[in-house]
Amino acid sequence: MKKGLLLLGLCILAYTCNKGDDNSPPPPQKYTISIIASEGGNVNTSGGEFIENSSVSIVATPEQGYEFSGWTGTSLTGNSITIQVISNQTITANFIRSKYTLTIDTVGSGEVSQQIVNSARETTEYESGKTIRLSATPQSDFLFYDWEYLDNNQSDNSYENPIEIIMDQSKVVTATFEEKLPLINQDNTDKNNTVGKWKIRKKRPGSQRAPSSRAVDCEIEDIIFRSDYSFTIITQTQTITGQYTIDSETSISLYQGETKIGILTDIILTENYLSFNIDLTGVCNEQIEADKDPTYDEATDPNAPSSTGSSTIASKPCTIETELTSDNVNQTITLGDSIQNILIAVTVGSTCTETLSVSSSNLPEGITVSLDNNQITISGTPLSNSVGSFDYSIMLSVASPTIIVTGTITVENNATTETNPNQGGGGTTTSADTTPPVISIIGSASIRITEGDTYTDAGATANDDVSGDLTSSIVTTNPVDTSTPGTYTVTYTVSDAAGNTATVGRIVTVLAAPPADTTPPVISITGSASITITEGDTYTDEGATATDNISGDLTSSIVTTNPVDTSIPGTYTVTYTVSDAAGNTTSIGRIVTVTVAPTSFTINVTASNASDYNLSGADRNGNVTGLDPSVTFNVGDVIDFNVDASGHPFYLKTVQGTGTSDLISGVTNNGATNGTVSWTPTASGTYYYQCSLHNEMYGTITVN
Repeated sequence: MKKGLLLLGLCILAYTCNKGDDNSPPPPQKYTISIIASEGGNVNTSGGEFIENSSVSIVATPEQGYEFSGWTGTSLTGNSITIQVISNQTITANFIRSKYTLTIDTVGSGEVSQQIVNSARETTEYESGKTIRLSATPQSDFLFYDWEYLDNNQSDNSYENPIEIIMDQSKVVTATFEEKLPLINQDNTDKNNTVGKWKIRKKRPGSQRAPSSRAVDCEIEDIIFRSDYSFTIITQTQTITGQYTIDSETSISLYQGETKIGILTDIILTENYLSFNIDLTGVCNEQIEADKDPTYDEATDPNAPSSTGSSTIASKPCTIETELTSDNVNQTITLGDSIQNILIAVTVGSTCTETLSVSSSNLPEGITVSLDNNQITISGTPLSNSVGSFDYSIMLSVASPTIIVTGTITVENNATTETNPNQGGGGTTTSADTTPPVISIIGSASIRITEGDTYTDAGATANDDVSGDLTSSIVTTNPVDTSTPGTYTVTYTVSDAAGNTATVGRIVTVLAAPPADTTPPVISITGSASITITEGDTYTDEGATATDNISGDLTSSIVTTNPVDTSIPGTYTVTYTVSDAAGNTTSIGRIVTVTVAPTSFTINVTASNASDYNLSGADRNGNVTGLDPSVTFNVGDVIDFNVDASGHPFYLKTVQGTGTSDLISGVTNNGATNGTVSWTPTASGTYYYQCSLHNEMYGTITVN
């Protein structure tokens, strides 16, 4: 009986244990989370299978040229989120292309157009990665010189036009246009604009001419023009020296002694640019572009004649021009008559120092040639033995005679003899005296005087070379009125007993008096015309100097106005004024900028989340405190950001946004998470402090 009861109890106990095992909790629920990124960025995880109610942290990071724009599949915002797993989800991180601004500046006169490649649209804001073609068009009398821009935060330049740039950040591009210059300054012939060292630009592929029977590439590296009219050409294999002359506004000839070795043609010149075609005799013919070397100093040039002791320095070219002003180089006259005066105007360049002289060959006896007041006059009466045709030449002599005029003067003798039939032996009877007397001007046959001058009539002389029977004195007509500018002919007339009359004229030109001196004196700043000092500094006024480049008749000292108050920041114009005896006045100003004295500032930076930086310290407006506050400083201020924000790299940038592009140059320890980020602004503008990982963590920095 007891054994039966024990067995029954064990069975009941076994049944109870099995029932308890069936009531154990079910396994946990799991869900699949899929995380993907659109073009332009990536995420820190692709997802997977997660237990219900667990948390998943997702961070979206944009690539260079893109920005995070938001999530699809969740209502959370910010590029760093944490989701709770409660169902299967697909979450997409979305990215869009960054937009950058393109600023175009110009120097000189010209315009710049901008166009997206393969698009006609023009704007100033472009999506990242776009290629922009910039085309520079200079105004008249200017040419495009170069582009200047930042590339990877380094200054770069290009002479290409048009140019294509890729918008990988906001950019400022400056197009420089330069005014075309004459080779010799017309207002100051001592100003030779070609002087300097010109560095030859390397040829671009495909720019060379087709090869000829001689070497095409001159291999020139530098060409130097000096103020003493000597030159040096430096090639890859030799150095060529000699002298040069400026032939015209587009041409320069190269010499070694008396031998011409080459010529530069099609010259275009600006302050910093020179282009020309060079033809070195028997060596090369090439189109060349060159840029001025700003470091060149003629005084220290080892190849200059003054440094080498060379005595073959070319003198400045002397230009002399002649023009025939009377249309009578060929004349036929009767013996005893005066020729019509042949007149040739002579223009002598201001650089000429040689003594000019005029000579002739094969003029009839009695005809003379003279040079007076820049006019050559051929005049006179052929003597009785000068009958026939005379092919003559007129030469102007400087270093060697040069023929400037040729012509023919024919002198005919009209005196005749007749046989008198009433005389035996066939005697002859001389015809009546028909030869006019000879009359000649005393002094020059053509003179110039100025309005208001006194005209002295030197008169004329006369003789009768046939009978000596002058019966009347010289008669003068057409008196000169020196109060009225114009051309006057003073006529002298004489007659003899036979009734023969001769006249001769003197040409008197009365020039208008020069206008009153209306040219103002020249005044120039001593030192720089524009300077910058700091508030509280002492300003020393270096003043100005003045001269009268017309008459030297300065009558008053320089008057200075507008003193600079260095205790008040601002811009001041110090004006200098001077006048001369003619009443001409000139003013010139120096711009003095007084800047605010720089100050040191310290701002502490912390972060307790991925949404804001917490700042505390001071700026130009006073105390700074709070989440992502704006701060203000001045150019030259010394700014220290003491950063203690683990996981939040603190960057100073020119454009707001995550990533490490658009950084401000000159910043020490930029991007620190623990340490001091130091910066001294050098230019005014709007800047940003920014966490490179979290877009919401940024603030504005204004620099005045």
